[in-house]
Amino acid sequence: MNKDWLDALREKGLPEGAPPSPASWEVVGRRVRRAAVVRRAGLTAAALAPVAALLLWAPWQRPAQPVPAGPAVAQVAPAPDTAVTPAPVILTPSPVSPSLSSASQSGAKESSRPRRLTLTAGGTKLADAVVPTSSDTDIPDPVGNLSPFPDNTPAVPEETPVAPDGKKESAPVEPFDESVFYDAPRPQRTRVAVGVRGGADLARRQADISTLAYPTLMAMNFANTLDPSLVDYVKSNSGGNLYGYFTENGMMDHYSMNSGVGSAHYRHDLPLTLGLSVRADLTPRIGLESGLEYSYLHSVEFLADESLDQRLHFIGIPLRGDFRIWSGDRFALYAGLGGKVEKCVYAILGRVQSDEKQLQWSAEAFAGAQYRLGRRTCLYLQPELSYYFTRTDLVTCRTEHPLNVSLHAGLRFEL
Repeated sequence: MNKDWLDALREKGLPEGAPPSPASWEVVGRRVRRAAVVRRAGLTAAALAPVAALLLWAPWQRPAQPVPAGPAVAQVAPAPDTAVTPAPVILTPSPVSPSLSSASQSGAKESSRPRRLTLTAGGTKLADAVVPTSSDTDIPDPVGNLSPFPDNTPAVPEETPVAPDGKKESAPVEPFDESVFYDAPRPQRTRVAVGVRGGADLARRQADISTLAYPTLMAMNFANTLDPSLVDYVKSNSGGNLYGYFTENGMMDHYSMNSGVGSAHYRHDLPLTLGLSVRADLTPRIGLESGLEYSYLHSVEFLADESLDQRLHFIGIPLRGDFRIWSGDRFALYAGLGGKVEKCVYAILGRVQSDEKQLQWSAEAFAGAQYRLGRRTCLYLQPELSYYFTRTDLVTCRTEHPLNVSLHAGLRFEL
């Protein structure tokens, strides 16, 4: 475009005289370009002037906000806090007419007139409420220290929000729950304990017996005088009934007449018992116990000119029920009843074995004291009174004296 202007000027100036120098044409070109820039700037300013005037005129044409009667409420900006806090809830009274304000300042009484309260939070209007007022009594202003009769004194708003009825609002007071300081009650469950126990009778016994009252004892005494190979032969042909075999073959009468043995003296050592037990609580005071027990009975038989060693081994299953009489933090007292059935698994007199096929039944009463060593470990001491209803073929301490007193002790481990 500038080139067209320059060409036009050159063509116009050529007829009038000598053409100007190139430097003169450069000056003319700069002036032409400057004039074009000024012209465009003027056009732009003329186009933007109405828009700027409209932007400056619009704010002054907004409707004026009504000014509420009474002193202005100054809102105190909260201190900066990094935590996010909810916006305060403010109840603001609606504007009061000038006539009401002047009447309030003069102290004149008016009839009841409702007032409108607005509930806002964070600049958002939440709800409106109309509250009736009375001219005879002063109604506390819902915000700060405002009242229906302002004294032109700025009031400082209170931090506590105020309800429409004039009472200060506060956080709801929840009842104190003391259960947080206690452990949650655990469901009642059956407590199971396993244990080990051991004991012995409290008295060693001695007795003089008549061997004629114990046929099996007489046959075994006679068998101990025979050759071991002959004893094995007799046992294999008698089916375990030595006395019957010896009687059928006339050997027993011959032994009784030649030996002249009609009585024997017995010394019974203390019976020993070891066992494993399992106990379960049926109720907080009643428990049931069972298990497996081993008993060892040792005696010595003294004949006229010799002595024979006697040993019996029993396996039994007890069943006992106990009742807790008293219990404290660590100590407890209890008593109970029970019974036991036993089977002799091995019996020997001298060098001849006896086949004890009969079960031995007994009943017992007991009392005990238990002491808690730890959280799950208990030590107990338990005296027992037992009575045996059946007898063995061999003579034991339970044969001549079926009522026995024993003392047992053990440990229980709660699961």
